[in-house]
Amino acid sequence: MYHKGPERSRKNRMKPPVSSNKRANSASIGGDSPTRGGWKSRWFGLAAVLVLTGLVYLPGVYGPVLLDDAANITNNPRVHTANWSIASLPTALDAAPNGNGSRALSYLSFALNYQFASDPIRAIKLTNILLHLLAGILIYSLSCRLLVFWLDTRRVTGVALAAAALWMLNPLNVSTVLYAVQRMSQLSAIFTLAGCVYYLRWRARQQREGPAHLEGMVWLASLGAAAYLCKENGALLPAYLLVIELTTLRFAFARDKAWMANWLRAYLGLPVLLLAAVLLWLLFFPLQDVEAMRGFTVMQRLLTETRVLWMYLGWNLYLPYPTQVFFYDNYRLSTSLIAPWSTLSAVLAWLAVILLITRLWRRNTLIPGVFAIAWFLIGQSMESTSIPLELVFEHRNYMPSLGPILGLAAAGTALLHYGIRSELIRATLFLAFLVVVPAALLASRVADWADANRMAKSLVSNNPSSARS
Repeated sequence: MYHKGPERSRKNRMKPPVSSNKRANSASIGGDSPTRGGWKSRWFGLAAVLVLTGLVYLPGVYGPVLLDDAANITNNPRVHTANWSIASLPTALDAAPNGNGSRALSYLSFALNYQFASDPIRAIKLTNILLHLLAGILIYSLSCRLLVFWLDTRRVTGVALAAAALWMLNPLNVSTVLYAVQRMSQLSAIFTLAGCVYYLRWRARQQREGPAHLEGMVWLASLGAAAYLCKENGALLPAYLLVIELTTLRFAFARDKAWMANWLRAYLGLPVLLLAAVLLWLLFFPLQDVEAMRGFTVMQRLLTETRVLWMYLGWNLYLPYPTQVFFYDNYRLSTSLIAPWSTLSAVLAWLAVILLITRLWRRNTLIPGVFAIAWFLIGQSMESTSIPLELVFEHRNYMPSLGPILGLAAAGTALLHYGIRSELIRATLFLAFLVVVPAALLASRVADWADANRMAKSLVSNNPSSARS
């Protein structure tokens, strides 16, 4: 994994941490993956995972319409544009049922499906599958660019491919990909991932050619705005970039460009502080009567989410695999630290984890693990804190899951690499545990989502006390 190197001198602090000579050629920030050689086998592996994922998901296009699909899509006349023209564009962009113009790009994409498809619902679900594959490509690209700082360059391609496979084949993502309205989460994630990949390339250019502030700011702001116009989670792009900087790049610049580090801290830090201030304000001064609307207070929600986040983390690590539940309207509320008692243990466990990763970060060791937890928590910071949403939904893990899955891929491939000498056995286990098993679990869940009757029976069987089931 990531090894702690010797204490770095003042001069060396200008460079990102590199743990061995084997990774010396990856020290240029955000540079291309060190795996240029063997590109055919690399892209063949990724293409194979993409095809497998698409084929496993394909039966799901025949699945039912669920929950918010009706209000946002099937019963939303603004999305059903009969004659497409420039004049109809504002109607599609302002199709949100609440009339506030939010998530405009997502509604525009639904309108395009209705305009050009004879079976819009099937087209929407098929488009969601294709978007999932696009997100998987971005996951692979981002993973390669991060892993060059953490691992021996010879392992980067394999770990990145494992992470992309685990993410694309994760059964947890079924309730995002095949839940039509959650294209909003997908599009927001795609623009955010594109922003992260661009950011690493931009930082590499800064190192090579000097300041490129205006161009970088315009592109990052555009990608962030696009992500936000798909779903409000897009506002987290600066926070994700800050995680990349703090854990991996460390605001490293050559000595004659050290002033740029302070500029970058302000550029990323100010939006993050503003978002944190808004979430803190909503904790104490909610805009609505949350208890009347949801049946719990904001503080009760915050306490409950400490338990929910542990459940999410386990799902993302395939421990345990989530059963076909989907509806969590009967999830037990935490009314205090000791009701239920697991609330206190969850709070203490998260405090311990935060203290641990802070200590590891300060010591510059086990950085993939630090990144995994930091990315996950940042990704959950909007929908799992003070905004009065429902308590549990699986689609909230679509973007945050990258952190734990990348850490799992790095740890799993390290066990195979260092624990087993036979390349044949390593390859067999790699395919079995990182591709075949996730694909089988995914296929089982897609089969439920592909048939309304089967899904209904499965929901009732797995969660009979849910009113929605």
